[in-house]
Amino acid sequence: MRWYQAIEFALLAALMATIPLSFNASLWAMVALLAILVVKGIAMGCEKKHLTQSFEADGDHGRENSRTRLRNAWPLLLPLLYWLCYAVSLLWTDNLADGWRELEKLLPLPLLSIYFYISRDLGLGSFLSENRKRMLFWAMVLSIDILFVVRLIVVGCHVATDEKATWATNLFDDKFYYIHHSYMALYLLAGLAFLYTEMAKRQSSRPVGHLVLTLVSMLVSVAFLVFVNSRAGILCLVLLIGCCLAHLFFYEKRRVATLVATVLLAGGATGVYLLLPDSQHRLSATISEVSEGDTNDARFDINKKSVGEALSALPFGVGAGDRMDILSSHYEGKDGKTAHVFNPHNQYVDTLLATGIAGLAVLVLMLTLVAIVGFRQHDMMAIGFCLIMAVSLLFESILERQMGLVFFVAFYCLLLLKTKNNSCLCKQTI
Repeated sequence: MRWYQAIEFALLAALMATIPLSFNASLWAMVALLAILVVKGIAMGCEKKHLTQSFEADGDHGRENSRTRLRNAWPLLLPLLYWLCYAVSLLWTDNLADGWRELEKLLPLPLLSIYFYISRDLGLGSFLSENRKRMLFWAMVLSIDILFVVRLIVVGCHVATDEKATWATNLFDDKFYYIHHSYMALYLLAGLAFLYTEMAKRQSSRPVGHLVLTLVSMLVSVAFLVFVNSRAGILCLVLLIGCCLAHLFFYEKRRVATLVATVLLAGGATGVYLLLPDSQHRLSATISEVSEGDTNDARFDINKKSVGEALSALPFGVGAGDRMDILSSHYEGKDGKTAHVFNPHNQYVDTLLATGIAGLAVLVLMLTLVAIVGFRQHDMMAIGFCLIMAVSLLFESILERQMGLVFFVAFYCLLLLKTKNNSCLCKQTI
């Protein structure tokens, strides 16, 4: 690994590690990656011999012309295309000021997309082996573990000194460190999907410490997810567990392990439901509201309104700047607040409302490509990510905030990136 490759890998690890901690820190890591990309290009241009060797190590990749490179790596450019759909929508939007702010907020999509596409041409796949890619995912998982332990210590001190304080209600005290429950649930679920792939691999060479760390991290992630108390997160967890058990039973053919895991999970779920009344009440209330079809929750009401507005604005949408203004009067009538602090709470509807059919088609295509990679390669990490995102986007406008943007595009590109030990881009998947 060359010096600039080592720096690039360290920055990628920093990007993954800071995603669940601070979106500002992850944005700075993204900027640093773009800077090292320039340095890397200059250094490789000065080392023509090494450049040739690097391309040869990557097989036919080194002999690709521009048209072939685009054909093999075009999925990496889909986040850029998604951003361009928002940019084009400014042509017919009335509120240009909000439209430009929306484009600025979505900048991680095109920037990371361009980074991965260009870095691939500069040999990223030749040194980013599957083991190194695993290290990147471990960076995020371990940062979550550390965050959970720190929170336990801080909340433990708070509970010990305040009789009214409880573990369930104070683990996410905004005074200590604000975490949006929907996004934290995403990080935890993605980490669980990765940890399952670590557990499912039959590699006797893995040390016992690796198995213990994986199990502990899984328990920490599940406990963290329970305290997050995200309804969409719990739903995704149930679906993810179902997929993992099916994979373990039918593909790995570990019947006994599947049975034991099912019994343990059922017992754990029952215990959590009985011991945490807040989660019990929230889940019961949600089931009752959905089954009755009538709710006072503003999200249900505004989601219906957003769907109607999006369908009436087909095929091009109302534009990136007008997507919130068009719902303003409805929000004000609902609870007196302004529209600037709300969104449709459904990314599919949000995208359809802003960009019309084009933006929604690109979003669905990105998820579909990840699913294709997952099913063709039996990669539960890719399948889990696709499942988590597909369901979460129904309940939250995940790409409305930069903490969701960086997470989505980083995982998307890493899962589709052709590495030294794995050829999983569209030439092999479509």
